[in-house]
Amino acid sequence: MISKGKILIINDNKKILDNLTKTLAEQGFQALAAATAEEGLDILSQREIDLILLDIVMPGINGFELCKKIKAKSSTKDIPIIFITFLDGTREKIKAFKLGAVDYITKPLITEELLARVRVHVNIKAEKEELKLNNGKQQLLLENIDTHIWYLKDVDTYGQVNQAHADFFCLDKSEIAHKNIRDLYSEAEAKICIDGNKKVFEQKKKIETEEVINNCEGEDRIFSVIKTPKLNKEGNVEYAVCTAVDITEKRKAEKKLKEVKEQLRKLVEGAPGMSYQYQLLPDGTPTFPYLSEGIYQLFELEAEFVKNDPEKIFKRVDPRDIDRIHNSLAKSAKNLTVWKEEYRVNLPEQGMIWLEAKARPEKLSDGSTLWHGNTHDITARKNQEMKIKEQRDRLNWIIEGTNSGTWEWNVQTGETKFNQKYAEMLGYTLEEFKANNIEISKKLTHPADLKKCKKELKKHFTGKTDSYSVETRMKHKSGDWLWILSKGKVTAWDSEGKAQKMFGINIDISEQKRHERIIKELNKVAIELQDFKDEKEICQKIIETAREILNFDICHISLARQNHFEIAVASDKLKIRTVPLDHGVMGIAFQSNESFLTKDTEKDPEAKPTEENYKSGITIPMQDIGIFQAISAQKDDFNQRDLELAEILVVNTKAALEKLFYQKELEFKSFNDSLTDLYNRRFFEEELKRLDTKRQLPISIIMADVNGLKLINDSYGHQKGDELLIKTAEILKEVLREEDIIARMGGDEFVVLIPKTPKKQLNRIIERIKEKLELINNKEKLPLSVSFGSATKEKEAEDINQILKKADDDMYQNKLLESRSSKSNIVKGILNSLSAKSNETKEHAERMKNLALEFANKLKLSNSELNRLSLLAVMHDIGKTTISEEILTKAAKLDEKEWEIVKKHSETGYKIAFASEEFALIAEEIYSHHEHWDGNGYPRAIKGEEIPYLARIISIIDAYDVMTNERTYTKAISKEAALAEIERCAGGQFDPELVEKFVEMMKVCF
Repeated sequence: MISKGKILIINDNKKILDNLTKTLAEQGFQALAAATAEEGLDILSQREIDLILLDIVMPGINGFELCKKIKAKSSTKDIPIIFITFLDGTREKIKAFKLGAVDYITKPLITEELLARVRVHVNIKAEKEELKLNNGKQQLLLENIDTHIWYLKDVDTYGQVNQAHADFFCLDKSEIAHKNIRDLYSEAEAKICIDGNKKVFEQKKKIETEEVINNCEGEDRIFSVIKTPKLNKEGNVEYAVCTAVDITEKRKAEKKLKEVKEQLRKLVEGAPGMSYQYQLLPDGTPTFPYLSEGIYQLFELEAEFVKNDPEKIFKRVDPRDIDRIHNSLAKSAKNLTVWKEEYRVNLPEQGMIWLEAKARPEKLSDGSTLWHGNTHDITARKNQEMKIKEQRDRLNWIIEGTNSGTWEWNVQTGETKFNQKYAEMLGYTLEEFKANNIEISKKLTHPADLKKCKKELKKHFTGKTDSYSVETRMKHKSGDWLWILSKGKVTAWDSEGKAQKMFGINIDISEQKRHERIIKELNKVAIELQDFKDEKEICQKIIETAREILNFDICHISLARQNHFEIAVASDKLKIRTVPLDHGVMGIAFQSNESFLTKDTEKDPEAKPTEENYKSGITIPMQDIGIFQAISAQKDDFNQRDLELAEILVVNTKAALEKLFYQKELEFKSFNDSLTDLYNRRFFEEELKRLDTKRQLPISIIMADVNGLKLINDSYGHQKGDELLIKTAEILKEVLREEDIIARMGGDEFVVLIPKTPKKQLNRIIERIKEKLELINNKEKLPLSVSFGSATKEKEAEDINQILKKADDDMYQNKLLESRSSKSNIVKGILNSLSAKSNETKEHAERMKNLALEFANKLKLSNSELNRLSLLAVMHDIGKTTISEEILTKAAKLDEKEWEIVKKHSETGYKIAFASEEFALIAEEIYSHHEHWDGNGYPRAIKGEEIPYLARIISIIDAYDVMTNERTYTKAISKEAALAEIERCAGGQFDPELVEKFVEMMKVCF
């Protein structure tokens, strides 16, 4: 079809311009006229023109110049131009075509020729426009489709590519054009691609291939590639066009589908039993379109052998089941319902086995029925069901002998069977349970517990628990609620894994729950007891609690007091309030620390009830605290469970009492002296403040101080000193009243606070204490000496602390007066004690005293020195009083440790003597009498004249007497031998001058 178009005519000849305009318009063209080049340019700037008819010779801008301007503009350069002119020279024509003209017509014009040429060029223009449009569409399509498109210039060089292919490599299209394939592909990929390209270029045939190309993200993608050669006129390949579609996901899906199919095949073949399709044709002919390999396991037949002859399978079905099989199949075909059967088959090798079959039917378009199904071996399950039945039968025999109620529940139908005990447990007869449905059990279950039951059942049915177990309340016929423990287990599951049958038992645990409640109450009581501050209050609470858990006539708690039980608290009055610690079952329980359950006192002679009319009881010891006992006038009123509960109660009682006693002990210790059990200074000071009132006047105070305690401690050790302090405390407690406050103030000092006691009465009290001391001292070898001081507050205005100080000053004054004689008496007591340990020591002292007097005369000592030497002879070994009799009289040689003990007696003797003014004058000599002239003695290793003179004398006399008199550890030697030994030791152990004079004296006088 000829296209119409818009034609611009530019000609300065008005006549020609009008004729052309008219002629073109008559032919259906839209003609636009311009008389000058400027007018023509103006029209071109405003309108789209399909063809220009241009004159050459025009005023101003001629046709050639105007053509040049039109072709210079991008908006007009593609408009075809036909020159119409009188100029017909070759040079002008060549110039016109060089400037871009499409045609050249010379005047005079032939109308038909002109129109023909106009039509041709207008059509060409229209076709170019359409081609351009189509090319644009095609390019747009190529740039936006997912298909990869590229050109190959040769076997390994890219030409142009589309956007999809450029994006694959994350490059611009211009970056790929003219690039070598090896620059973009891996070595392996490039080889495969180029090998294919060679086939295209060499064989000049289109090929289809699959190639794996790695994209810019490092991912391998699979492409289906079509490579088509473009042949030139000579029949050679000019270039090749390649199109590629990404089929990676398709291949993955195909692979996955293949895997799924394989898994499905394995699943079907590996599934227990056999899978099959059974078809019944409209004429009644049976066939198996499909049979899995599992058929052989179930029927011992090959699939191919029976596909077209199903009768071979039916012949193996047990005669007892075959009719049922055919009937149920016919029913399934008629109603299109699922066919399901359990039946037996008889096999040549395996014998009889049980099978379960299930198939779903569908009606085919040809009128036949096709079942899709599965059959599997259930022989093991059937055998198990038989075993379960046997076990259930045996279990029923066992259950009949217990108090358990049983139930058997068909989970799917709700039908339930109960035994006689189940009904009796709830107060019903079995006939009243004839409904035989689980609903009757639900109605009797407490509404608040139903949800819990359902939850536990669900857990069991879904396999989360091996069995069903729940504690619930059920209503007794009487209206009371019983606590029931219900336990059960599924005994049969259907082919879909759903619970089918369940068996269980119900046990009445109401008594157990009661005991649990009691235990909670006991725990609560245990907590409450921790706050009680009185032993009677604790015992009373225990009796009240015992009444809630025990059925007794009388209950009591008796506490151990020295040699008897004393009833602390009882639920009722008892005739007897105290019994000996060894009385009956109470004594046995207390001494053995074991609980006793007495069911019949007449059969247990050791029971000895506290009241004769009591026949049974519980007796529980509280270690060394006492006894808990509950008794009843009825026999067998208590059982083992009662005993166990009562024991828990008693444990709490014991703990509470122990805590109370411990607190009292701590309180006692905080106010009492641990040695004497008297009050301590802290308590005395508090009481002094409390009693310092007008109502207590006159208030008297006695201060007492044990004399010579340090001397006793040094001589005999602190244990002996502690004994004297304890004895002093006992004397004070014995003489004074219970309400008087006696306290040990510390060390050797005591104080007594005596309210409402005048001075005259106070003096009589002190005299009684002194008399008591004198009586004791008459019996003791070591005297107990105590100095006393006293004072009395008679007026309210007097300061009690000043009264205390006055008593202390008085005591100190008396102590100064009595101290000398008391210490002398103590030292004498020590000497007597030493003599009592060893007669040898006493005789040794007497001999030394006599010999010392002779030697003193020889040395012409003064009377004072003679008296000191005589006293030293008697007292030089007084330090041995702290040495045990075992060491003093030991016959064998002393060991190193014993010798060290003996060597300390010089220092101990010094301390004893120095403590008494009467004996202090020889303390230094006692300390030094074992020192040697040469400095090798003890305890200080002094030498020569550093050693006191009398000590040097007594050491010679001591050595002589020891050698000449038999001891437990050595025999006596002669006088001559002893003197020779002394002479030998002169200058070493002994003073040589004194040795010379002593030997001289002994030879003359003895």
